[in-house]
Amino acid sequence: MIVIDCFVDKIWGKNSINKNEMKKIIKECLTKTNKKAKNVFLNVSFVNRETIKKYNSLYRNKDKETNVLSFENKEQQNYDNFINLGEMILCYEVIKDESMQFNKDFKERLYHLFVHSILHLLGYDHIIEKEREQMEKLEEEILQKFNIYNPYFID
Repeated sequence: MIVIDCFVDKIWGKNSINKNEMKKIIKECLTKTNKKAKNVFLNVSFVNRETIKKYNSLYRNKDKETNVLSFENKEQQNYDNFINLGEMILCYEVIKDESMQFNKDFKERLYHLFVHSILHLLGYDHIIEKEREQMEKLEEEILQKFNIYNPYFID
C-alpha cells in the first residue's frame, strides 16, 4: 500500500498530478531501483513561490526560488518492509515557468521532477558525474513508462 499525504495550497487543476498518478510513479521508481516494500509513505506539498523560497533559504541556505525540495527520511528508510520516503515540496509556479522556458509540456515537466525527487528520496544523487549519468538513465527509463521521452532534451 502506498500512502501519500498531500497538501495543496491552491487547486492546480487538470494539469497537476493526482495521488493515483503519484502512486504509479512511486511503484515504477521502486521497481526500477529494486527497492522492496509493502508499505510506502510520502508527504507531498504543492506551494507557491514565496513558500518554496522560504524553505530553500531555511534548509539549503539559498535565498532563491527552486522547483522542488526533497527531504529523505533516513531513520525509517527500510523498517519492517515499510519505507517512509520523506517529504517533497513542489512549486507549481516555478515548474510552470520552467516548462515554458524549456518548451516542455507542463505535466511532463512535473512528472520528471516528481521522478527526480523520488530518486533523491531513495538515495540517488547527481553531484558526481557517474552518479548523475546513472540517475538520469533511471529517470528516462521510468518516464518512458508514462510516455515521456528524454526529459533532458531542450528544443
